[in-house]
Amino acid sequence: MRNFRLTQPKAQRSGFRLKEEAQRSERAMAAGRGEGCAACGDERKAGDVILSGLLGCFVGSTYFLIEVAYKTAQGHPEGINWTMLVLALLLGILMERMGAELPWRCPIWTQALLCGAAITAAEFVAGCVLNLWLGWGVWDYSDLPGNVLGQVCPQFAALWCLVSGPVIVLLDWMRYAVRGGERPHYRWK
Repeated sequence: MRNFRLTQPKAQRSGFRLKEEAQRSERAMAAGRGEGCAACGDERKAGDVILSGLLGCFVGSTYFLIEVAYKTAQGHPEGINWTMLVLALLLGILMERMGAELPWRCPIWTQALLCGAAITAAEFVAGCVLNLWLGWGVWDYSDLPGNVLGQVCPQFAALWCLVSGPVIVLLDWMRYAVRGGERPHYRWK
């Protein structure tokens, strides 16, 4: 009889450890931590970037089309400008990333307020550049009470906060439907 010594623990010989590592890697990838094989992680990150871009562009394009329909129905199609689409796309991506990156323990109303504040800040900066500096007159809130330089106003800031909550939820569920991972859940306090 041949005398040999087992150098690996039983768990490794049985394949248990390999299966355990594979499951841990799959769980980490599903949770978006990017652990696992380098190629898988790089592909996953590239897929996340593409998905984020697509979801953000979906939100931005949807908003722009609503804006176009509203201005056309009001009889002011001349008020439509390509810069509104660019800003809407950028804000859609920003909103998607904020929703994706903010932890689940962050209450949904806080997420909505943060997104609404970010949208209002971006609208102010864009308005200062496009309307005040370049003089393009894309929008003007001067006739609304509480406006700041005619570029933002509390009424639309509140509207952005109210709209952001449902859009964050929609984006989370769309991301979950495509990518999987942790099921969306929200806290209110």
